[in-house]
Amino acid sequence: MPESRPTVDQYLPMEGISLGYRAKNVQEFITALRSTLPPDALSTDSQNNRPFATDEWPRLQIWDRMAERTLNMPDAVAFPRSESEIISVLKLCQAHRIPAIPYGQGHGVCGGTVPTQGGIVIDTKHLQAIGEVDDIDLTIDVEAGVTGNQLEATLNKQGYTLGHFPLATRNSTVGGWLATRSAGQYSSRYGTVADLVESLTVVLSNGETLSTNEPHLLEWNQLILGSEGTLGVITKARLRVTPLADAETYRGYRFRTLEAGLLGLRLLMQSGLKPHLVHFYDPFESLLQSSGEGTSRGGLASGVLTPLKEILATDAGSDRTRAGKKFGLAIALSRPAILNSAVDKLPVPCLLVFGFQGTQQSVDQDMTAARQLLEQAGGTDGGEGPGHRWKNRPHGVPLRHRGVFAGGAFTDTMDVSCIWSRVHEVYTAVRRAVVPHALVLTHFTHACAEGCAINFTFVCYRRDPASLDRLYEKMWDEALEAAAKAGASISHHRGIGLAKKEHMRREHGAGIRLMYALKSSLDRDQLLNPGKLLPDRAILE
Repeated sequence: MPESRPTVDQYLPMEGISLGYRAKNVQEFITALRSTLPPDALSTDSQNNRPFATDEWPRLQIWDRMAERTLNMPDAVAFPRSESEIISVLKLCQAHRIPAIPYGQGHGVCGGTVPTQGGIVIDTKHLQAIGEVDDIDLTIDVEAGVTGNQLEATLNKQGYTLGHFPLATRNSTVGGWLATRSAGQYSSRYGTVADLVESLTVVLSNGETLSTNEPHLLEWNQLILGSEGTLGVITKARLRVTPLADAETYRGYRFRTLEAGLLGLRLLMQSGLKPHLVHFYDPFESLLQSSGEGTSRGGLASGVLTPLKEILATDAGSDRTRAGKKFGLAIALSRPAILNSAVDKLPVPCLLVFGFQGTQQSVDQDMTAARQLLEQAGGTDGGEGPGHRWKNRPHGVPLRHRGVFAGGAFTDTMDVSCIWSRVHEVYTAVRRAVVPHALVLTHFTHACAEGCAINFTFVCYRRDPASLDRLYEKMWDEALEAAAKAGASISHHRGIGLAKKEHMRREHGAGIRLMYALKSSLDRDQLLNPGKLLPDRAILE
């Protein structure tokens, strides 16, 4: 664990002063903005700006119950319509020493856009240009504010796909994907967003524009991707596209043990086959995925899970019903170690869901080869149903965050990644660290020949928000520590933000100083999204 981890209060701004600027600087800055931007491109109304004080980091919901979220308000929010307006805003930020936080749709889950030191949020959603597909190079130019649904619909009309489908595809933006180095659910075939980038255009803190499209430049793409707005504001990108597949097919296979399933998954990914979808579930998540099948296995799952799912859906029903469910939630989660142990003892096989896209001939051939391989590894064919059910409910775990938090609990997801030889060790180590504190569900995804990502979902309960916050911090620290010791990277595709930044020192060692050198070179005054991604400098000394 870090030797000196910041408290909640240290994430919040000092009264009257933040990052060395005084209220006078802010007023002068806003006056200058009003003479630069159109009237509808700037908001200083605290009520209207409230949504920009947060993202979807679950810990913020706990802090909200502790009446602390309002302290993270931005001084202003800009809605630029063009790259030139972003340049103007950043030049004013540097002149007045005002922090600037790039913002997409606010769907991040690590506190990556929280304006902890005030400043101006730069909302990029009006950067909406989408070019035509270059049929020779198979690329498309797209601005940062375009959402996944908008881009995919445009591509589909021209007979192409990006192949990038994160869980928040509908509303998340291209800029957000690039800033967090996201991975879509079909990454095993199409790659992560980092694999899809041909070039980027970024506005630096001094207003200069960096384009990575010049062939003589260094490989700047990989430095900007995943930098979470701390190095510049991404305004547009050239992305690689793929012709739409003619056909797709899905299937489910079950394995008697987790170890057998991981072996089957590894052999599948190292066979040369390229499934677009790969999700392998541990016993508890397999129960959730199988609960609607109507088989004896589904009946068992329903008997175990239906009461638990009803308890977790505490936002449903009458006041009396919600009160009863809140009580049930407390009872169910007050002894997480016992609950985890009970689920582990159920005779539930682990479910692997996978699929192929391509021509009809290629998907038939690939599916035949995959089935033979998985059956040789000990898998039992579960038919097409599991895959189609996954497609109809791609979010997987049917837990309602709002209901869980209203009931005095929280649910959160931690993604880590590692090579195949360490996958089972990482899974075991993290579960060992977390099961005393939380209900734990796990699945393995974003698989490739080298390894895969492991997604852990935690559900915890404490009666009061302060205790819940302490539990949240303790559990996350211990889980990340366990993952790192077992040989995993502390993140795969959800970013770092506030949630994981103090663990970056362990992840990168002396490399952190190189990251700070890059940050200082591109953002001399430390104005771009301050306090995110990298641990506090004082902790490094």
